[in-house]
Amino acid sequence: MGLALFQPTTNNIDVLPNKLFEYMAGAIPIVASDFPLMRQVVCKHKCGLTVYPTSPKQIAEAVDYLVLHPSEARELGINGRSIVQERYSWASSQYALLRAYSALGMSNLNVVVKASSKKM
Repeated sequence: MGLALFQPTTNNIDVLPNKLFEYMAGAIPIVASDFPLMRQVVCKHKCGLTVYPTSPKQIAEAVDYLVLHPSEARELGINGRSIVQERYSWASSQYALLRAYSALGMSNLNVVVKASSKKM
């Protein structure tokens, strides 16, 4: 299981850390801080559990739960991998990024992406 536990500071509350998506991509169930953005991703996509990060009791209960329920933990991990491939990968985001860049008058980026797509 992956732990994405951050203290409730200004720099941590309103972010989505890379490790969250790395765990998801690796099909690893997550125990994450119960902050709005992390809760939204983890709960919406059913890829882990959220806890208050300063509560050792909640953290221990979440870890114990995943250890004692391996099939559910495996399913949470699979859910995470599926949504990363579908929604949070560069491949799934490239066209939305190209449209945004194009709207800003940066249409020459299409050539770069088309060339890199052929290499894949």
